[in-house]
Amino acid sequence: ENFDDVDGEEETTFKDIIGETLKFTITIAGAKGIPRSLRNNVNVSYKFFTSNHRTVPCQSRTINPKFNDTFQVKMPITEEFVTFINKEALEFQVWGTSDQVIESKAPLNIEQQQEKERKEKASALEEAKNEGEQNVNKIKSKVEEELKAAASKVRILKEQAESKEMELKQRMMELENQLSKRNTKVEDLESKIKVLESTIELTEQKKKFNMHNLVIVISLFSFRSLCSSLRIECT
Repeated sequence: ENFDDVDGEEETTFKDIIGETLKFTITIAGAKGIPRSLRNNVNVSYKFFTSNHRTVPCQSRTINPKFNDTFQVKMPITEEFVTFINKEALEFQVWGTSDQVIESKAPLNIEQQQEKERKEKASALEEAKNEGEQNVNKIKSKVEEELKAAASKVRILKEQAESKEMELKQRMMELENQLSKRNTKVEDLESKIKVLESTIELTEQKKKFNMHNLVIVISLFSFRSLCSSLRIECT
C-alpha cells in the first residue's frame, strides 16, 4: 500500500519502506493428520508481530479438519517490525481436545451420576487419607527430631555435670591434701613447742639446782669461816 515511489527494477527491502503501511491476508484452509486422541474441537492459533489470532474450532470430529479461516493484517512498517521479520518466524499452533475430556462433558444418567459421585467421594477420602498420613509422617518426623535434639541436650548436660563433678572431686582432694599438710605442720609445731617447753622446764630446774648448790656452798664456806674464827680465838 502506497508503494508508488518504489522503483520496481531495484530490489526493495523493508528497511527501504520504513514508515509505510503493510497489508496482507493470512488464510488457513485446514489441517491434516491430527492425532485421533485430539481430534475434537481442533483449532489453530498464531501470532504475527503484535497481532494474535485463533481460528474457530472445527465442529466435526475428524483428523483432517477444515477451517477456511482468513485474517487480515495491517500494520505500519517500523524498525522493530523489520527486526522481527529478519529474526522471527510465523509459527502456527494446532490445538485439540482429547476424547476423555469430551466424554467427561457428556450428560450422565442417574446410575452414572451416582457412580461418578461415589468415585469422587472415594477419591476425596483417599486424598484425605494420604494427606493425613503425610501430616502424621511430618509430625512423627518433627517429634523424632525434637526427641533427638532433647536427647543430645541431655547428653551434653550430663557430660557437663560429670565434668563439673570431677572438677569438684579434684578440688576437694587438693583441699584435703592442703589441710593434711597444714595439720602435719601444726603437729610439728606443737611437737616443737613441747620440746621447747621441756627444754625451758629443764633449764628452770637446772637453775634451781644451781642455786641450791650455791646456797650449800655458801653455807659450807660460812661454816668453815666460823670454824676458823673459833680456832683463832682458842689459840
